[in-house]
Amino acid sequence: MASITIRNFQAANYGIDKKELQNNQAVEARNCDLSSQALRPASGSISLGESVNTPGVGTIYWFNREGNSGDGYWLEWWNADVDMVRGPIADDPYYRHYWTGNGSPKYATADMIQSGSGPYPSGSRGLGLPVPGNVGATGPDTENAEDGEQVISTAYVVTFVSDLGEEGPPSLPSNIVDRYDSGSVSLTLPLPGPTPAVITTKRIYRAELNGVYQFVGEVGVSQLSWTDSVASAALGEPLPSDGWIEPHFAMIGLTSIPNGVLMGWWDNNIAFCHPYQPHAWPVEYRYTIDHEVVGAAVTAAGVIIATKGNPYLISGSDPLNMSVNKLDSVIPCDSKNSMVDMGEFAVYASPDGLVAVGGMEARIISKDHIKPEFWQSKFNPKSIRGHRWKEGRYLGFYDDGSGISAFTFRPDEGFIVFPGVNLTATWTDPETGDVYGLDGTDIVKWGEGADLFYQWSSKTFVLPPMMPFTCARIDAGAAGVVTCQVYQDGVSVKAHTVNDSKPFRLPCLSKYRELRFVLSGQAQVNSIQLATSMSEIV
Repeated sequence: MASITIRNFQAANYGIDKKELQNNQAVEARNCDLSSQALRPASGSISLGESVNTPGVGTIYWFNREGNSGDGYWLEWWNADVDMVRGPIADDPYYRHYWTGNGSPKYATADMIQSGSGPYPSGSRGLGLPVPGNVGATGPDTENAEDGEQVISTAYVVTFVSDLGEEGPPSLPSNIVDRYDSGSVSLTLPLPGPTPAVITTKRIYRAELNGVYQFVGEVGVSQLSWTDSVASAALGEPLPSDGWIEPHFAMIGLTSIPNGVLMGWWDNNIAFCHPYQPHAWPVEYRYTIDHEVVGAAVTAAGVIIATKGNPYLISGSDPLNMSVNKLDSVIPCDSKNSMVDMGEFAVYASPDGLVAVGGMEARIISKDHIKPEFWQSKFNPKSIRGHRWKEGRYLGFYDDGSGISAFTFRPDEGFIVFPGVNLTATWTDPETGDVYGLDGTDIVKWGEGADLFYQWSSKTFVLPPMMPFTCARIDAGAAGVVTCQVYQDGVSVKAHTVNDSKPFRLPCLSKYRELRFVLSGQAQVNSIQLATSMSEIV
């Protein structure tokens, strides 16, 4: 006599022979919710009743959700992989947001983004301010200096200031002139050339004995000359923006990290902005690594950089002195959008499976659940868009060859597949963790809709000779219908539908040795018991 009771249902393990799986592990789990270890249907997507304007949108972002009568504004970029972050400026009255991936780096205020009737964003500006042209200086005749008055050699620089108060890099120094406090210096000032910035003023700085440029005055952008009669003792604050150049035109992957710093990359270069000055990207804040960057995620330990070779860990609070550490493992990243911050570690898709990087350690966390060749053929890792999902699960959307499907993975649970979901441009709300996407042009919320129809396929049980299972019982803990499809030696012998917990008999092909079954439906299943006789059914 023998019986098997299966409870605490697990998801699919593709890395072990079907006969070697644990009894509660699946060969395939579709549309399942196993969070309670009972078998339940997962929830599908639900429409928000909103839509984008054009098919083929590559990125969406929910902006200013309290605006537009509480609906917010859904931003959309056609056929573009955009990374958008909110500006790190405290109490920013302009509600500035910054993004890369749609041409050169850009930013916009709330008024720019949400004006008009859409599509949004309605407008933007290129990020950064230009370097001004040359400054000319003509000093006074030093013979006119009063007795005892010190004559000092000086030079000047000018910066441009935008209508939002952003200050750009300084010009080259003017010619050196001698001045004294009772005399004055005549300056000729540059005009800005063509620029996406809206420049309203120019600030003038003067360097004296200590070589530090200090503020002496501010004029309107159109003013071409100015007379400096400011005494040396009245000089203002030092020039703050030396080296504050525009970001590299090819920078992508914009990411917000602590201490008011934004980060981006291009090729094998990583760049940071000056703290709380997202328009300023000094060359000194750039770092070059050995491999081309693919993706990045911010974790508790620092920024994990995934590349076409080794991953890196970048840590530190000062962008001028960041610690860049190359990890020993050569585990390339296959997809920029597969990179996900999971809290203490980051996860990304590699050619061999899902990789977790925490601190200085990188390892393939799916290796016990799927073989590399099957991983590549089933989940197409180059196409994966990843998200952090409920209870520490990795949620990935991928191109299955005929459309978009999805999967979840957790090392202690396995893989659950969601075929044919056809959601594109998926996006995680950083405030709530909710995942949104496009079904055509409709905006939907993942995992909040009606119950899906699940399938849970068991392992193949190899039975002792002359001891076939002849009966079964499904403990269905909720109202609904469950179908149990039974296979003996690979042949379908019964499709039994139950809506209660009564035992039922199985056909018995003579001398069959292998049995497997598939549970499907929408009702919760707490356990299933297989036995050789009714007397063994509990």
